[in-house]
Amino acid sequence: MTIKLRTNLIGGLLGLIIAAIIWFVIPVQVKVMQASTYSVDARFMPRLVTLIIALMSIVLLIQSLVLKKERIVDIIIKEETRVIVFYLILVAYVVLIPIIGFLISTLLISLGTLLYLRCKRKSYYIITGVIVAGIYLAFIFLLNVPLP
Repeated sequence: MTIKLRTNLIGGLLGLIIAAIIWFVIPVQVKVMQASTYSVDARFMPRLVTLIIALMSIVLLIQSLVLKKERIVDIIIKEETRVIVFYLILVAYVVLIPIIGFLISTLLISLGTLLYLRCKRKSYYIITGVIVAGIYLAFIFLLNVPLP
């Protein structure tokens, strides 16, 4: 099965959707301690970057719909199956972090990725485990940042 995608149209629409989501999430995620009389506060840069994303997305939409500048890409689903499976693994990782914690879920995804990519060198598995444990310990003991 083959899907034809118009890159500028899809990119512009996704960019606008992402910019809208970020725009409405900024007040929840970026707290301002008190009402400021200044025009620049902690929300300024995230809002500026979000506006730039939205403007570039609008440019892509104009190129696609008005100027008819478009590149059409054929995506063959059978060839992209590994990519789709890997994205599903990443979604599972995001879901598992709050449930079983950072250390175990990161070890599972790291070692699972090596297995999925059919890595045969045993040293890679050991190195990956040591790096994940090292990052975990660094955040907990050196940086005093609690991880889930």
